[in-house]
Amino acid sequence: MTTFTGYMVTIDYDGHAINIVGTNKMSKIALAGQSWDQPLILERNQVADVKVKQPNAFMFMLVNGRIDLFTTDGRRIQLHFRRKQRKDLQGLAAALTQHSPTPAGWYADPSDSTINRFWDGSSWTDDTSSK
Repeated sequence: MTTFTGYMVTIDYDGHAINIVGTNKMSKIALAGQSWDQPLILERNQVADVKVKQPNAFMFMLVNGRIDLFTTDGRRIQLHFRRKQRKDLQGLAAALTQHSPTPAGWYADPSDSTINRFWDGSSWTDDTSSK
């Protein structure tokens, strides 16, 4: 089990399950909604896609990084990291993107939950269908 620290979240990942715990009430509600007092636990095969935005400096503003997890049921979970947490962001991103255990198939579209989109095993295609 490896623990990563993000902005107002702690993430434990063992290669099979992602356990995300908010560090305050606001982050817990943002993660889990009505069941905010429980950690958000995802099996790795529930994650269809992972997008990583690295932290950087843009003009005179510091831009934090984030990892977006897109689940097979159409949810998008954002994990934010401050610049000083870059090592944790990169470690979790590497662990999550090493392989994609989600098999090719039709899943809820991460950007439009009213349709299905085809996942080819490594990325979303342009093929869609109605639910």
